[in-house]
Amino acid sequence: MIRDFLPEYERLDAQKEIQFLVSLVFNLSMVARDGYAPGRYPKANERGKAFNEMIHRTSSQLLGCVGGQTGYPKETFIEILFELSHGAGCDDDVVWAIQQSLPKLTAPA
Repeated sequence: MIRDFLPEYERLDAQKEIQFLVSLVFNLSMVARDGYAPGRYPKANERGKAFNEMIHRTSSQLLGCVGGQTGYPKETFIEILFELSHGAGCDDDVVWAIQQSLPKLTAPA
């Protein structure tokens, strides 16, 4: 799963990486909101914690980019997202969030 997105993400220049991370944090927050419905997810508490952590890590990565600092290496960042999502059973939601965030940035002009 990670390998599906990594090549596209690694090709992004600094400005497009910022755009990707802004979009990703927004899309992660959208799918996290689905967990508000009582009884919808068996691991609701773990899911909420995982999304909170993924949003935090994405925001941290974004702040590093904007501040001219290096955050996690891109591969490590994506691995972290999937480690968090896998433990909470929400891999598909993370895949969706990434799919929504990357295409506009990697499409040929």
